[in-house]
Amino acid sequence: MSLLQAGSIREASTAAGISEAQIYRYLKEKEFIAAYRQARRESLEVTIRKLESLTGEAIDTLRKIMNNTGNTASQRAGAAKTILELAFKIQEKEIAERLEALEESLKNGNGAKMAGNG
Repeated sequence: MSLLQAGSIREASTAAGISEAQIYRYLKEKEFIAAYRQARRESLEVTIRKLESLTGEAIDTLRKIMNNTGNTASQRAGAAKTILELAFKIQEKEIAERLEALEESLKNGNGAKMAGNG
């Protein structure tokens, strides 16, 4: 957990009470890497759920800024740009999830079925 929260290996080692060298050794172990990646994904999912709970309000605010003719063109364009960037990030997340599922399927030997050859 320290490695997820720390800004560096040094900070993580201090927080965990182990040496930096030990962390680097852990980072070479497949099981550790898998567990670390899983924890990182779970942490990201929690963050995403928190953000999702605020999206409606945020989008309404951006929409008001974008549509307010009293705002400068730069302010309106900035709001529009933010909305578009967020939409693209949502699509990227969906693609990443699909890719992860495909990789898992290939790892489990189900690639032919997913490719339509099964």
